[in-house]
Amino acid sequence: MAYRIFLESTGDEKDMTDWIELYPKSVKLGVGESKEIKTQITAPEGAKKGEYTSNLVIKEIENPLQRREKNGAKLKIYTELKIEIAGYVGDVKPKFKIDNLKMRNGRLEGSIKNIGEIRKSIELYLSDGKDEDYLGKVRLLSGGEKKLSEFKLSNSDKKYKKIIVRDLEGND
Repeated sequence: MAYRIFLESTGDEKDMTDWIELYPKSVKLGVGESKEIKTQITAPEGAKKGEYTSNLVIKEIENPLQRREKNGAKLKIYTELKIEIAGYVGDVKPKFKIDNLKMRNGRLEGSIKNIGEIRKSIELYLSDGKDEDYLGKVRLLSGGEKKLSEFKLSNSDKKYKKIIVRDLEGND
């Protein structure tokens, strides 16, 4: 199969499509074969601090050298992947705010909001001071919010003292 590789603007104010170089622009793959796509992203001088995005698109294209069937038409389905990529300018860090944290009738209440400048995938834990119980994983875009009631408690009888927010690299 043959694939065309290109970038597509997100249309956002902080789009970095023009900053990215791709190589190669197309690839041909046999069954079970894989190839690398290399990217070089360089922010221009004076770019403002923050998170920037672009879409990497991999589009399957018809190979004109493939033999066509003579006995009628066949259904052909082509793949088109759009992958949002993100980059950062400056020392930007995620920040989270937890509001109205309560335990009521064995259920966790409240919300967690990303008030930082970048998206982040995090894991949430509850601690009783001795042990930690895993709540779950969530990805929050900048400004995104998640209700804590959506997470299931493994032990609703425990007396928890704090909630721990840990990024996927293990940092609290």
